[in-house]
Amino acid sequence: MNWGRKIVKSKIDFRHLLNDLRDVYTYSLEEAVLVELVANYLDTKCKKIRF
Repeated sequence: MNWGRKIVKSKIDFRHLLNDLRDVYTYSLEEAVLVELVANYLDTKCKKIRF
């Protein structure tokens, strides 16, 4: 299901990205992903974050 959202193909190797995040952070992979998402939003000076 895409809930009305456009599906976009990515050239990102997500498995490699997740392995890198796992290696960099001392806490769980799920927490590392959330930290990275929030950091990226803050870098763009986003005013609202929705998950």
